[in-house]
Amino acid sequence: MINPGLKIESYDVFLTPENVPVIFKDCDVVVEAFDKADQKKMLIETILSSFPEKPLVIGLGMAGFGMNDTLKTVKNGNLYICGDGVSEIADDLPPIAPRVGIVANMQANTVLEILLKEHDGNNPK
Repeated sequence: MINPGLKIESYDVFLTPENVPVIFKDCDVVVEAFDKADQKKMLIETILSSFPEKPLVIGLGMAGFGMNDTLKTVKNGNLYICGDGVSEIADDLPPIAPRVGIVANMQANTVLEILLKEHDGNNPK
């Protein structure tokens, strides 16, 4: 209802290396938002090997709190890494909503930048 031009398909499945290429083949951009490291790794490896030209935006390094100045987006080819790239979730370093939210918003902003790059009138050069 927000944008009638959007095509949205939803899937209620467990993602595997076999079904990821089928499910994501028509996506313009893929966003990784897994909590579990093994699923995160599987999705990243499968997307990069199946669709090397497709932009993939991931969140990596968002555990803990504070340290906003360490959060950034790094681009490597078609892979965009949002977060600090190092802070792993642990018992003494849990994912806390503010940093997780910041990284999620960085991912969303990166997707908009990718999709709207031809409309860069609002972006400083």
